[in-house]
Amino acid sequence: MGYFIADTLIGLVCGVQSDKPTVTTDSLNKHIPNGETLCIQSVCVDKGHRKKGIAAGLLRSYIEYIKQLTPRPKRICLCAHDYLIPFYTKAGFKVTGINKQFQWGNAEWYGFELTLDE
Repeated sequence: MGYFIADTLIGLVCGVQSDKPTVTTDSLNKHIPNGETLCIQSVCVDKGHRKKGIAAGLLRSYIEYIKQLTPRPKRICLCAHDYLIPFYTKAGFKVTGINKQFQWGNAEWYGFELTLDE
């Protein structure tokens, strides 16, 4: 899902469905149709347009879109750095702790989960 100004992509959020209960390094590389977990791969906004609510708006819209899928995933999960904990918790995600099943570079990644209502 993207956010455009004129014909220029300013921000995006994307993900894949997985049969894993959380984000793993492998789960982000393969889409499993009808998987019970939607793994968010990226929430990105161009540097010149950050701190304007674009990422939060995209995330809200993406969550609503995912809720309309049939069958609907049971949860939305993602991994992010610790400085993004306030952003994702404000969006309704709970912190699940350091995710040792996901590795990208040398950083520690925190897991987040949003359980979707039945």
